[in-house]
Amino acid sequence: MQSLYRSSRTLGPLLSSVAEMSPSSGSILTQLCTRGSELPSSSFALSHVRWASKKQGGSTQNGRESQPKHLGCKLFDNHACKAGSIIVRQRGTRFFPGVNTGMGTDHTIFAKIAGVVRFHTHPKTKKRTISVVDKA
Repeated sequence: MQSLYRSSRTLGPLLSSVAEMSPSSGSILTQLCTRGSELPSSSFALSHVRWASKKQGGSTQNGRESQPKHLGCKLFDNHACKAGSIIVRQRGTRFFPGVNTGMGTDHTIFAKIAGVVRFHTHPKTKKRTISVVDKA
């Protein structure tokens, strides 16, 4: 209802000037263009703009860093290990399990027996395997 009031208030002079026009004096569009000075100026509406009283805070682009995964070799060649010790935590199979070692569902290689860790690289395929041998 309020928008109807506003539109009738701003269109009031325009509607009254259309009612005064005679059909013989030319097109209505031509007569409206010549009487444009009677309409309220639109610069008045744009000159009274209320600005915000507080400056808006900007959004940040930081704060999405993931937690560390602690990947890598935990025990190296010739290190002693217990049964169940994690030797390598990895994503994918950079290292493959060898003798007396197993691989978990997240590709973690662990020792099945107590012993000494050995790293091997196959000369032809360059495939790296990890084994655990007895201490004796």
